[in-house]
Amino acid sequence: MVALNPLDIVLVAPDSALFAGLVTSLRAANHRIWEMGDCGSALAFLLENDADVVIVDSALKGIRGLEIVPLLRKIRPRARVITVVDEGSISDLRQILDSGIYCHSFKPFDQDRILEAICRARKDEDLTSEGSKNV
Repeated sequence: MVALNPLDIVLVAPDSALFAGLVTSLRAANHRIWEMGDCGSALAFLLENDADVVIVDSALKGIRGLEIVPLLRKIRPRARVITVVDEGSISDLRQILDSGIYCHSFKPFDQDRILEAICRARKDEDLTSEGSKNV
């Protein structure tokens, strides 16, 4: 049986209170969560730290929320990027879909969809880790 390891997850959202239920569920599943309120903080953190999953809220200021995705993919190409998109950001989503988004949800976001994607990422990560041990 494969043991499920905790993931390092970065939440990039200007109002993390909107994601409180998701964060609680992720912590209950023993994942490590870092909450960043803006793109600059997230990019600085990810330059120094690895992440398995990055959740990006399209409502970010500064670099518009989804404009951070191609930068994330360059800094942490193995990280799975999950976007939470409002109606005003649909055209931005279309522009960055080829950047390698793992999953997206429209607001109000579907917490179960995001948890399912993270569970899938966790299993993928555990299988990859198990495969590297057998080499």
